[in-house]
Amino acid sequence: MSGLIVLGLWSATAAVIAVIVGWSELVIWANANSGLSSWVQAIGSILAIVGTAATAGWQAGRNERVRTSEARKGNEAKLRALHSILQHARRCCGMAVAAVEAKKPTHWGWLTEEVNRVRGMIERLPIFDLPSPTMVEHIGRVDRSLWALATLPRVHADSKRPEKDKEALEVIEDRKQEIDEALAACKVEIDRATNADQRMTY
Repeated sequence: MSGLIVLGLWSATAAVIAVIVGWSELVIWANANSGLSSWVQAIGSILAIVGTAATAGWQAGRNERVRTSEARKGNEAKLRALHSILQHARRCCGMAVAAVEAKKPTHWGWLTEEVNRVRGMIERLPIFDLPSPTMVEHIGRVDRSLWALATLPRVHADSKRPEKDKEALEVIEDRKQEIDEALAACKVEIDRATNADQRMTY
C-alpha cells in the first residue's frame, strides 16, 4: 500500500472522528443551554420553511416558462399554417394572369376551383385564435382579393378587347399586392414568435 493511500485513509478517519466529536459537543451544549437550543430549532424551522417556499417558487416559475414556451410554439405553428394558405392565395394570382392571357375556359375553370379551395381554407380558420390581430385584418383583405379574382371569369372570360384584358391584369396586380403584404406581415409574426421562444429557452 502506497504512502498516499495510507495518508488518505488516516485523513478520512480523522475527519469522521472530528465530526462525531463535534456533534457530541453540540448535543451537550444544546442540553446545557435549553433557551439557546429553542432558538436554534426555531431558526432551523424558519430556514426549512424558506427553503420549501423557494423550491415551490422555482418550480412554479419553471412550469410557467414551460406553458409560455408551449403557447408560443402553438402560435408559431398557427402562423406557419396561415403562411402556407397565403402562398396558395398568391398562386391564384399567377393562375389568373395565365387565364387572361390564354383566354381558354379550362384556365378560368382551374382558377375558379383553386380560388374556392383557398377561400374554403380561410373560412375554416379559427380567426379568433390567431395570435396577431394584424393578421386577422390581413386575412380579411386576402379573402376580399380572392373574391375579386373569382369574379374575373364572369367579367372577362369572353372578352376579346385588349382594354378589358388590361383592366383584368390591373385588378390581379392590385390583389397580388394585398396578398404579398399579408405574406410579409405573416413572416414578421413568425420570426417574432420564433425569436421570443428562443429567448425563453436561455
